[in-house]
Amino acid sequence: MKIIKIPFEYRITSIYIVLGALWILFSDQLMSGFTSNSDQILLISTYKGWFYVLITGALLFLLIRKEISARNELYNKLLIANKKAVESERLKTAFLSNISHYIRTPMNSILGFVDLLENQKLDEDKRKLFMSVINDQSQYLLQLLSNIIDIAKLQEGQMAVASKAFSINNMCHRLQSVYEFEISKKKTIQSFNFIPDLAEHNDNIISDQQKIQSVFSNLINNAIKHSKGNKIEFGYNIVKNNVVCFVSDTGVGIVEEKLNYILSGNMFTNTTYMEANEGMGLGLYLSYRLANLLGGKLWVEYSGSKGTKICFNFLNKPAN
Repeated sequence: MKIIKIPFEYRITSIYIVLGALWILFSDQLMSGFTSNSDQILLISTYKGWFYVLITGALLFLLIRKEISARNELYNKLLIANKKAVESERLKTAFLSNISHYIRTPMNSILGFVDLLENQKLDEDKRKLFMSVINDQSQYLLQLLSNIIDIAKLQEGQMAVASKAFSINNMCHRLQSVYEFEISKKKTIQSFNFIPDLAEHNDNIISDQQKIQSVFSNLINNAIKHSKGNKIEFGYNIVKNNVVCFVSDTGVGIVEEKLNYILSGNMFTNTTYMEANEGMGLGLYLSYRLANLLGGKLWVEYSGSKGTKICFNFLNKPAN
């Protein structure tokens, strides 16, 4: 059923007429009952007129002020909503525009080496080297696009936690096997170690394995890519219903101001930062958001001359 809204001016006029009619009707009946003196009735009628004007004027003032206040409130809400919509659209546009700086490097590298492979005079060693670079950059691009999709889902509130029982030891051993091959090609990294929790308890936990693995992968990728140190370690510790994980390296560390800037998400709308720090920060920001989604947080335990240790935790319901 459609509700018809009566315009404000008609409502005020109707109220004014109804109040006036009621006042005249009841006041005349009351005066006739008290006295039959015409002079006295005339005098009372004069006072009645002034009283009526004052009362109805006050009521009109209150009604008008209430209506104006309601309309101003609605107008302000519309302004705020419009401002948020414009800002949201601006941020989305800036995000999509600036994210191209992350994609540009691997794409240029892949296209460049594909062109070089077309040279028939290349020897076999160079051909294998170029194919290796193309493969590495393709894997990096795939991970990059996956991270971008996940961040977009997180920002839209479309990502949920899918908890199930799994062995965190088995997951970490698989990660170690995957990254050992990649690290073997890095001359600057001497060792890559998984440090399990040595306490005698069940390593089966209930949480979202895919998201935990994604956080580990992003942090390990950052350590491999940006660390100039020769040692990378990762592992976990279980304390009751809390699992604390870490990835550490012996690199140069990350400045606290830059870390805070990355975790705030402001980098996606800053073209200058994106151009100067191409490929840096996306995985770290995603890890931070995923840790929050899992009921925990991400923090840097230390960073500087002795390297960097990034930790994150999540809630665990022990699996029996």
